Amino acid sequence: MLYGTYFIEIYDAEANLNAFELIVENSWLPSIAWNNGGDLMAIYAGDEIKIYDMQSSETILTIPAYRIRSLSWHPDDTLLAGGSADGTIRIWDVSDLIRSTP
Repeated sequence: MLYGTYFIEIYDAEANLNAFELIVENSWLPSIAWNNGGDLMAIYAGDEIKIYDMQSSETILTIPAYRIRSLSWHPDDTLLAGGSADGTIRIWDVSDLIRSTP
């Protein structure tokens, strides 16, 4: 895994513009996962997971986490799982977040 500064850009080909930009500084290579609806993105970087609303590009939830290597959403988008460097899997219930997102 590489440590450094990363630039994350999401490009909307239909609208021909950058839909989302994020700079992650002083972090291991980020893990990224989109929910199944495509409206939320989870990024692990810098010992925390941030969930972004892709419509507004705003952070809607921050979860403290340590040494996550991979992220995955449950098919109904109510749970977020993170595979850790120590071999454990952590699961967060984000169902309240999903219900409150327009």
